[in-house]
Amino acid sequence: MLSALVALALIFVLSGCESKPVNEQPEPSPGGLAAAAEQTCRNYVHGVKAGTEEASGAISSQYWAEGVKALNPLRVYMHRGNIVVVQRESGEIEEGRYVCILISSYGPVNGDDGFTFTRIEGDVYDFTRTKAN
Repeated sequence: MLSALVALALIFVLSGCESKPVNEQPEPSPGGLAAAAEQTCRNYVHGVKAGTEEASGAISSQYWAEGVKALNPLRVYMHRGNIVVVQRESGEIEEGRYVCILISSYGPVNGDDGFTFTRIEGDVYDFTRTKAN
């Protein structure tokens, strides 16, 4: 009986010692992600204006706000003035979060540029995109 209790205690202790990635952060709320997307855009625009970044639409990781980084993106780019956070990719399919920001007049429409949107809350969407060949 005692050895069974010791074994259970050992399993409990060891299961609590799982290693987690050092940069693991909780995913931001939709409101927090919207604010982080705005900050990411501002950072990127400042970089372009300063001449340290090319105006390509692809946003280098050095410009990502913490809330965007917390999503562990593969890449981040601008689409019609909004922020796309690619979290998964397989072949010609991208998936992740799409955030409408204040400077954009574009509201997401399913089918535009291969995107399908599902609203999470406010101006934050889950998206799937089939990239054109």
